[in-house]
Amino acid sequence: PGEVRANMGRDKRHHFLRTYPIYFSAVKSALRKQQTPFSVAFDERPALPFEIALNMEPRPYQEEALTHWLAEGSKGVVVLPTGAGKTLVAAMAIAETGLWTLVVVPTLDLLQQWRAALASALSATFAGRPQEVRAEVSPTIADQIGVFGGGEKELKPITIITYDSAAIYPRELRHFGLLVFDECHHLPAPTYRQIAISAFTSLRLGLSATPER
Repeated sequence: PGEVRANMGRDKRHHFLRTYPIYFSAVKSALRKQQTPFSVAFDERPALPFEIALNMEPRPYQEEALTHWLAEGSKGVVVLPTGAGKTLVAAMAIAETGLWTLVVVPTLDLLQQWRAALASALSATFAGRPQEVRAEVSPTIADQIGVFGGGEKELKPITIITYDSAAIYPRELRHFGLLVFDECHHLPAPTYRQIAISAFTSLRLGLSATPER
């Protein structure tokens, strides 16, 4: 596409072309059409290191939202009013994809709120653990949810990060196969839009009650 070509240039120090990570899927598709051999040097769909399941029974409108999101290739915005359970829709998406997930939230207060909500909505099964490890305290899903922001920098299979931290540390985005943007109407802001541009994965879930932007 012309947009990709316009945003592609030669690296100043090395002999290769570079572009924004968001164009990864388009570049890969173009190479396939041209039958150009290539290899990907990273895990495109990093799977969670445990089996994950939903603990709660979703409401019909939440199931409908997830169905439409999946039908669109696991990308798009789910619009629900405040208090309608957008967090559970995110938990459903995590359970459905089974991928390393980054949840981007606008405030520090929401870091722990989201962590508690996901720990309540999801459960994890850890297989293949050695006998001596199984004899110790079993890990829980809460142990696998990290917080990045407000002085904490925990990168775990499921991580909650603020918009500000995600914008400052764009390299951390490469670890995740699913992006969830809470209150995604913040994303078009000039600084925050760089978060979307700097991530390679096309699996993205936006959540908002006011999606006009």
